[in-house]
Amino acid sequence: MLKPLAKSLYKRAKSAYHTHQAMKYFDQKTQNYLAIHKHLSPLPEPAKQEALAFWQPLLPKHRLRHTLSWHTIIYNSNRFCPSHPAYLDNAFYYLTLLPYLNTQGYAKALADKNYYDALFSTYNRPSTIARRINGSYYVLDSSKPKSSALESTPNPLRHKIISQADFIQLVRSSTPCVIKPTRASETGSGSNIRLLESSLDKDELESLLRHYPSDFIVQDKIAQSPFLSALNPTSINTIRIVSLLYEGSFSIVSATLLVGEDGLTSNGGHFRIGIDMDSGLLRDFIIRGKGEPIAALPNAKDLSYKSTPIPSFDKLLAMTRDMHSLLPHFGLIGWDFTLDSTNKPLFIEINPDVPSCEIPEQTNSPLFKDHLHIIKRAAAHSI
Repeated sequence: MLKPLAKSLYKRAKSAYHTHQAMKYFDQKTQNYLAIHKHLSPLPEPAKQEALAFWQPLLPKHRLRHTLSWHTIIYNSNRFCPSHPAYLDNAFYYLTLLPYLNTQGYAKALADKNYYDALFSTYNRPSTIARRINGSYYVLDSSKPKSSALESTPNPLRHKIISQADFIQLVRSSTPCVIKPTRASETGSGSNIRLLESSLDKDELESLLRHYPSDFIVQDKIAQSPFLSALNPTSINTIRIVSLLYEGSFSIVSATLLVGEDGLTSNGGHFRIGIDMDSGLLRDFIIRGKGEPIAALPNAKDLSYKSTPIPSFDKLLAMTRDMHSLLPHFGLIGWDFTLDSTNKPLFIEINPDVPSCEIPEQTNSPLFKDHLHIIKRAAAHSI
């Protein structure tokens, strides 16, 4: 009797400790956002009362100040939908809603970029040159399979191990190409993504590899759509689509254009622009950094993007629907796509573990404005 009780008490204490530590992090994050916005207009009283009426039954009393702070931040940054009771604060989103919708044990493994070739083999994505997994180097094996069981399988996806020396030779002969970490915990905001140029010699590449203690992938450099390149030519600019699969019903709840500033990637989106889901047109304001609305992209070659729909936007949405059906353990996924040089959708990565709510909610409207019942069920489930 005592042993199961002790285990139960330990689990509760451990969970309470992690929740407390997480809340400290989210409280600090909220304060950082508030500090960035030095001259915030207060949340109008009607909007405040609407938010309180919605959240009071769902949150402990001490949490209401935290969520009202997020409503105030969004009110000062989102010019399309500045107030709505269903806006989510980070703590509720990450600690309550995501664990309710997504099977957490699968998230980090299936977000690993080294498995995209296997998960999404039939979808347009950057070509893989080589990869390192668990200390070994691999390339795709295009030779004829020896196993009779594989002979009847069309284009079986197989890998073969190569030496580090062969890997270095292959990469040097494949430049320009891009190297990036593959584990979800090591790829945030485009960190450690580097362009490998033809001038890179053997010693330099060996030295570079020592800066990647874990797994990585090497892929062809992307030639992106002229439409996206015109927004900022130095980064691969992406479209973040958030899709929801809940109780057998699929919907796309948000789409945002992410444009970089310096470097190769737009991950995290230094500039963020909401996309109208019906027309594919960009919204008429831009969020810079952590929430500053601005009128135009500073590196754009012209302003035609303001009145031009995203090319192939309907195909992007269709591709998202198809790909989400392969991952039914996740109710909510953030997808990053770009467009290749022919405007064909090109899959970049998925975010099943941390599909940010800040990006879509600062640029569009509440993720769950049409699904309030999910918010309420998640809150009840966490009690």
